Amino acid sequence: KPDISVELNGVRQVFKDANGQTVYPIIYNGTAYLPVRAVSAIMKEPVEWDSGSKTVYIGKTLAYPVKSSAPIPSDAAAPADESDLAVSAGLGPSMVTGYLKSDVLVMYDFEIQTFKDADGMRVYPLNYNGSTYLPIRAVSGLMNEPITWDGTAKKISIGDGEAEEPVV
Repeated sequence: KPDISVELNGVRQVFKDANGQTVYPIIYNGTAYLPVRAVSAIMKEPVEWDSGSKTVYIGKTLAYPVKSSAPIPSDAAAPADESDLAVSAGLGPSMVTGYLKSDVLVMYDFEIQTFKDADGMRVYPLNYNGSTYLPIRAVSGLMNEPITWDGTAKKISIGDGEAEEPVV
């Protein structure tokens, strides 16, 4: 859904996959999803996938149980610039085939996470094009940030609109 924008603290974000290609939110049954790499970058947390156990680790991971030493895929989410906005403005929504993954476990700092939609119904990770997607509402919950949906502007806002102060 390139026609849906996602803002973090008032700043529109653009998301990239591991190959540097722009990716967009996916809407499934009224729930908006983002790829795990984008989730990790928004949260400024490490991420790791363990295929053997089908587990997504955010924060503390198997390879980096101490978060402070772990790399964060900062290229996966960044403030949108004019060229990003021009490209997405020319694209319309399209249908894609994704799969719900109720067998995928998501852990944040080694704690199992379950996710609910705005109506309190359980939602699961989604797999699209080899990438795992998580509900955006789950991201805001893990960050302890409010989330709002503006249907007229087709905009999802995470945070209070206050830009973060740079860490010095």
